[in-house]
Amino acid sequence: METADTLCGIALVNGERVWRPVLLDREDKIAQRASAGADRPVQSSSRFARALGIFSICGLCCVLFLTGLFARVSWLQIVDRTQSETANTAFFVSEHAEQIFKVADLALGKAAATLGERTWDEAQGSRQLFERLRAIRDDIPYITDLWLLDAAGDLRQTSFAFPAPKSHAGDRSAFKAQVQQGRGLFVGEVTIGRVSGLETFMVSRRIDDAAGGFEGVAIATVNIDYFNDFWTRLTLAPGMRVSLVRKDDMSILASYPTRSQLLNDVASFSAALVRNPQHGLYSFHSSDGDRFGSYRRVASLPIFIRVTQSQSAMMNDWVEAMLAYAPFSVIGLVALGVLTVFARRLGRSEERSRRALNEAVAARTAELAEQTRLLDKLNATGRLIAAELDGEAVVNAVVGAARDLSGAAYGAFFYLKTGPGGERLRLHVLSGASAADFAALADPRDTEIFAPTFNQRKIVRSDDILRDPRYGGKIVGDAAGGGMPAGHLPVRSYLAVPVVSRSGEVHGAILLGHPETGQFRERQEQLAVGVAAQAAVALDNARLYEAAQTEIEGRKRAEERQKLLIRELNHRVKNVLATVKAVLRLTGRSTDSVKDFVEIFSARINSLAMTHTTLTDSVRQTADLRTILRNELAPYDELEPRQRISLEGPAVTLSSETAVPFGMAVHELTTNAVKHGALSAPAGRLSVEWRILADPTPAAGADGQTSDERPSRHVQLTWIESGGPPPEPAAQPGFGTELLDRVVRMQLQGEYDTSRGVEGLRLSMRIPLTA
Repeated sequence: METADTLCGIALVNGERVWRPVLLDREDKIAQRASAGADRPVQSSSRFARALGIFSICGLCCVLFLTGLFARVSWLQIVDRTQSETANTAFFVSEHAEQIFKVADLALGKAAATLGERTWDEAQGSRQLFERLRAIRDDIPYITDLWLLDAAGDLRQTSFAFPAPKSHAGDRSAFKAQVQQGRGLFVGEVTIGRVSGLETFMVSRRIDDAAGGFEGVAIATVNIDYFNDFWTRLTLAPGMRVSLVRKDDMSILASYPTRSQLLNDVASFSAALVRNPQHGLYSFHSSDGDRFGSYRRVASLPIFIRVTQSQSAMMNDWVEAMLAYAPFSVIGLVALGVLTVFARRLGRSEERSRRALNEAVAARTAELAEQTRLLDKLNATGRLIAAELDGEAVVNAVVGAARDLSGAAYGAFFYLKTGPGGERLRLHVLSGASAADFAALADPRDTEIFAPTFNQRKIVRSDDILRDPRYGGKIVGDAAGGGMPAGHLPVRSYLAVPVVSRSGEVHGAILLGHPETGQFRERQEQLAVGVAAQAAVALDNARLYEAAQTEIEGRKRAEERQKLLIRELNHRVKNVLATVKAVLRLTGRSTDSVKDFVEIFSARINSLAMTHTTLTDSVRQTADLRTILRNELAPYDELEPRQRISLEGPAVTLSSETAVPFGMAVHELTTNAVKHGALSAPAGRLSVEWRILADPTPAAGADGQTSDERPSRHVQLTWIESGGPPPEPAAQPGFGTELLDRVVRMQLQGEYDTSRGVEGLRLSMRIPLTA
């Protein structure tokens, strides 16, 4: 086989001069050798050689200029990308930090609220307060402990230990900052706890008394490692650092990946804050070289998230980019040397060589133009999916880019999912096909040509899938048992690339197809692999962002529920205090001595407490009627078998508004039965029966029209005493009668009547049931 000589020439490609090789065929070689011995004018040859030398020098300068221009453009692109990456990372991390400080502020508010009306001495000795502080601390993973300090700075209560150890924090900045009213949430510097010995930083909030005066400070210590643990899940470029900085003293609260407490660019950072106190970009010189930084303020706090990138890491990226194009510069320089050496050999073949050179340059220009287009497309895809946090949008962009870069006629993305029968695949995006093709396309099965991509994370490429032994004959196709299934896309060339996350999990796969054979080569495979790698990173980021959003929404819902529970608690406490006040007043009017007052009042308060215990034990804040009766009457039916007291009736659930006054009424009836009625005699018996009544007739309104509301429901309860001493007629209504009037008729909106016969007291009570 005849070989061809390789020469180099210069051509204009996209407005730039580049060197490209040219192949001379056998005829050109013969003509060149023949012309070597011919006589040529010395002047013409010298002039041509001189012109060719000048041309070679100009070409050398052009190559050097283009190399420098490309180096400059590459560096500017890297700087622009770094600015975007650091700014995006600072924004995302500051949003996360803002949520952390909001939750910490809420925890401080809850901790201060637990103090209630207690004095500091009462709070210091309250184990209940200690348990509440521990519950608040345990709900928030990044808070190590909560501290309550009085106005002098002495520790009075903490979630660290009970009783609280002696400690004074009046000299801490977190305490001093709250002495001045209106400071709000304060974030202190990194400290080592005098009690716990842990390295944390403090956040504090002022505690005011009822008059608005300074009463103390609530402090929470925040675990620094929580920030580092979260930042480890971020996708940071090599050389990038993240830190949380206090503006007051320019100290670092937390940093990743290296731990540091001193800010080594105070002057540069301060100057940047003067220009823009919220967010911005700046550069500075540190001990490990020049760095580029982006910062963003966390909400309205004097706290900033600072993300920096070393210039050396940016330089490494630039060197890698330059190395990718270095061979072209080397080829150009070598081509110039070869052109100078063989300048005298061109002679008469110059025209034909020039024509051949132009053809080769035209072909190479077209190839370079295609490569440039593919590179631009790949870069654009990378920028798009790097900034996208929606998994659906990422997959759509990835499939379109993979199909465009590889020249495939069809592109698809299959998510990997696990079903009851093992791993299966689900089509997510199909590009280059109609809606009918989309409906007809089935999941790839676990065959030798499909399984390696999804199970073993391997790339599978086939020039003709119908002739591939891994595929042919293993599917149901036409009548002959081969070919594609009915309705399937006409795929011959096939390429499958897995999309693998950083953790090794297979997100899915990009499948490409073409109706003609031999369409996918190594270059198309490499481009598809690059797109798949970018897709994996983008999908990881999308899932991380979705998880963060879910966590934020969960915290918001928890905060709303907490506010609702606090309002409900305030309402309950007011009702209980009003009830206790009424019982206190009525008991004082019906007793003659302090001893009787204490005994009767304590018994009534215990009854009220038992009813509230029944309510709080229920998640839905309700109480069972039978449980209330059994709690009151069980102490008077202790002998076996229990036959003195009988309770008969269906299950009835009472709301908190009904259960509390009903429990007080039952307590008064029980007390009367023990002192004067059936339970005061050994042979006495008590029977309590109840049933549910429903009014089937809707109530008529003021205009005579009936309402559309559901029939009202009532409880009919009968209290029957027998076997006790004969009842004595009361000279005047006592406290029990007055209490029943208040409870049944006024609070429960019910009715009751009593009769005193020879057997004992008989009471009938009818009260409505509320939802």
